[in-house]
Amino acid sequence: MLRDPGAEDRLAAFAAWSEAHVGAETWTVLEVEFLTGVRHDEELRREITARVTAIREALALLIEALAQELGTTPAMPPEQAAMTLLSLGIGLGLQRVADPSVPTAVLTDTLRLVLRLDR
Repeated sequence: MLRDPGAEDRLAAFAAWSEAHVGAETWTVLEVEFLTGVRHDEELRREITARVTAIREALALLIEALAQELGTTPAMPPEQAAMTLLSLGIGLGLQRVADPSVPTAVLTDTLRLVLRLDR
């Protein structure tokens, strides 16, 4: 069971946010088309890589802070957990472009596993 009742509220808010925003067709298609179009432009690829790295680093810090706050030890290093969650979100986003009914609950479930939290 979660030691912090507020954590359950935050996880529920994350689940609701992901269900509402992951795979938003306009943004997802734009991102895929943009990345496909600039894949041979080394300068743009370096810039995109730097920005995605910053997002992963921020997510890793959030995971680490949440684990400390909850008194848990993550099941994997926060950097690896951040890569896992980001990759899962991107994959779900692409699936949801084709089928908006694909649920995103696996994101929250994966975060629970990473943080070793019981339901």
